[in-house]
Amino acid sequence: MAKLIKGETLKLEFSVTADSVEVIVAGATKIISNAILEGGVFKFIHDTSNMPTGLYSWEAFMITGNEKKHITRDTFELKESLASAPSTAYDAERDKSDARIMVEMIEKMLKGNASAGVKSYQINNRSLERYSIPELLQLLNYYKNQLSREVRSSKGMSGLGPRIEFRT
Repeated sequence: MAKLIKGETLKLEFSVTADSVEVIVAGATKIISNAILEGGVFKFIHDTSNMPTGLYSWEAFMITGNEKKHITRDTFELKESLASAPSTAYDAERDKSDARIMVEMIEKMLKGNASAGVKSYQINNRSLERYSIPELLQLLNYYKNQLSREVRSSKGMSGLGPRIEFRT
């Protein structure tokens, strides 16, 4: 999934033989527009400055005569620019994935700096039990694998290498 900062230009290019190419972008807002033919390549260019932030999907269709055929589709995330955001509005913790947060928390527990490294406890009718080192290491390994999958996925890779998409 591609990531754009608000204000960047969304650029899509299609090398197809057609009369025209229609692009539909849908998310917090919807855009339907035709790509422009330049040098044998259809180019869709759209400024994202006025688009609301969020997750968007786009699809492209080639049109030849009365026939409309699907070309491809993908998604992108549009995020607010840190330069234009108010100083109190940005929260770096909010941008972290659950796996990254868990890896950081478990590493703190292993270092002994955890604020909540408690498995259970007992005071009077209440009990307290801490996670053992092997349990923490097992959890850390699990969440590091999750984080690694997220990072590879965000780079367009699968567990076997780069993701290659094609149509038959």
